[in-house]
Amino acid sequence: LVMYAIAWDDAYPGSDVDRVLTALEDAQVRGIEIRVVLDGSFWVFDNQINDAAIERLDDADVPLWRTDASVVTHAKVLRCDDTVIVSDANWSFSGLEQMHGTSLLATTNELSAAYRSWAGFIFDDADKLN
Repeated sequence: LVMYAIAWDDAYPGSDVDRVLTALEDAQVRGIEIRVVLDGSFWVFDNQINDAAIERLDDADVPLWRTDASVVTHAKVLRCDDTVIVSDANWSFSGLEQMHGTSLLATTNELSAAYRSWAGFIFDDADKLN
C-alpha cells in the first residue's frame, strides 16, 4: 500500500477507515506480506494526519515506511497479488464516505509488475518506521 493519508480515529469504530485498517491487520495475522508506505511531507507530518494509523498498524506489527519530508507522495495505490487499485481517495472519513471520487481496479499481470517496480522505487526512498 502506498497512501498519502490514513486519517483514522478510534472514536469511530466500524467506519470505512476502521474497516480497511482491520482488513490489513487481519491479513497480517494470516501471514500475508503487508507493506505500507505513507507520505511524510511537511503538511501531513506537522498536522499528524497519519499518526494514529501508524500507531495502530505498528501495534499490529504491520511493516511501515514514511517518505522523505521534502517530497509529497500523493499516491493512493494498493496492490494485492495481480490486483491493483488506484484511487483518488485518501483513507479518511471524507475520502471514503463523503466525496464522490473514482478508483480503478485492474487485474493484469503487466500492471501489477509495473506497480511493483514503481512501489519499489517509493519504498527504496522511504524510511522504515518499525
